[in-house]
Amino acid sequence: MLAVRNLARRKIRTTLTVLGVAIGIAAVVALIAVARGIREQFNDFFVAGDAHLVLTRAGAADPFISYLPDTLIAALEQTDGVAAAHPFLFAARQIPRQPFFFFYGTTEASPFMQQIRVVEGRGLFDVTNPSRRIVVGRTIAEYLQVRVGEMLQLGRDEFEVVGLFESQTPLMEAGGLLPFEDAQRVAGLEGKKSSALVQLDDVRSVAELEAALERAFPDVAATAPAAFSHTFDEFDLLDQGVTVFTVLAVFVGGIGVMNTMLMSVFERTREIGILRAIGWSRAMILRQVLVEGLIVCIVAGPVGIGLGVAALGVIGSIGELGWVSGDYGGTVFAQALGVAVGMAFIGAIYPALRAIRITSIEALRYE
Repeated sequence: MLAVRNLARRKIRTTLTVLGVAIGIAAVVALIAVARGIREQFNDFFVAGDAHLVLTRAGAADPFISYLPDTLIAALEQTDGVAAAHPFLFAARQIPRQPFFFFYGTTEASPFMQQIRVVEGRGLFDVTNPSRRIVVGRTIAEYLQVRVGEMLQLGRDEFEVVGLFESQTPLMEAGGLLPFEDAQRVAGLEGKKSSALVQLDDVRSVAELEAALERAFPDVAATAPAAFSHTFDEFDLLDQGVTVFTVLAVFVGGIGVMNTMLMSVFERTREIGILRAIGWSRAMILRQVLVEGLIVCIVAGPVGIGLGVAALGVIGSIGELGWVSGDYGGTVFAQALGVAVGMAFIGAIYPALRAIRITSIEALRYE
């Protein structure tokens, strides 16, 4: 194939262009996968339990700044159709060797407790000792080298690690569980909570109760556990940021391809003139240059996808970032290939238009 032979003439230049495009695609793959992964982790937070609705502060940008009054729980339990309501608290604090230690305040009867499985020691509420206690995720415990029975400094208080737990949600394993009141004190949020987990008398009335609760409590947003992240604007902003970065990556990668293709067109000016002289049309020249640019980017696509997946694997193996995970799905790789095609079009269109303006007489005079 002529396009492949043309690219093979400058192996080093072509290889460097492929690598440059692949790095851009890898960054896009990693960012899209991380953004999707973070959203899915929050959506999975309450799915395993038997909570039917999750209530948060209406208009809150993210779950860590969603504050509801403690009095809401009693009001919810007096609402028709509500079987039980449980408080929950998201928070984060800096501890030695870990800039972001996530901790979650919960109660013994909360359906959230069905999300975790204690693998060492005892459960958070399976103790008779009333001292301050914490159950730590296995991932962060391994990184911090924390063992059952040791003390963990959290804020101004020390907590005894009574157990280690695992969960299907990596973000959960990057932190610890505290009794709800202790979590409030450490976070400095006495009298407040991040959300309320609501169990209903009749699961068939979820949609009706969701609307009824939002009418009864105007400052509250109610949603199904699997759609938890859709309540917060920050996740939409994250998606928009990824989109902007993707567009920039297409243009930056396209410029790299353009540089390679322009150099190739300049070097082959006489050859293009000869092709025109023996009967090649402008459309044939145009197609030839576009195909060369497309080949570069299509080859870079799988390489970039592999680099992106590998980079996320490396990031996830770092202790303090062990909660970072990627949700790939079919669309992520399709988007990556779309980025490759976009880079090819942007990078090859100008060199191709330049090539078709070359005349046979001009090309034969070119040295």
